[in-house]
Amino acid sequence: MKKFSIIFLMSFLTYILAIFALPYMTARIWADVIALLFILACCYQLLYIIFLRKRDSVSLGRSISRYFLYLFSAVITAILIYYGNNFINGFTPTDLFGQEIGEKVYGFEAVISDGWAHLFTIPLVLIPVLYQIIYYLISRKQKNKSI
Repeated sequence: MKKFSIIFLMSFLTYILAIFALPYMTARIWADVIALLFILACCYQLLYIIFLRKRDSVSLGRSISRYFLYLFSAVITAILIYYGNNFINGFTPTDLFGQEIGEKVYGFEAVISDGWAHLFTIPLVLIPVLYQIIYYLISRKQKNKSI
């Protein structure tokens, strides 16, 4: 990877930070700093896709497909961090209004008990995994053609 491609890849780490700082964006200074970093990273990513990719000899289609590959990888990483947090720190079941309806559970029981998260995370994991498989197969096919 060339210099600009590595910076492009690293800029997606701010997506993970922004996902976890989102509830606090108006309340804490660190969340505002993360929001600023996120905006700067998004600007750099757009700049890379339009201009800087040419310096790394990357085509427009390839840079856009890498954008989605890295974006989906950041989403999957955030989901894994969320479930890891439930596994280690526990999960307390609540009703629709946030009232606790059970005892705090830990480990795999905590991951399984978080039913509301499964409604959102399972589709959010299936789409990126399918995209990553397709990306890998197409990249492999193009690499074999060039050899």
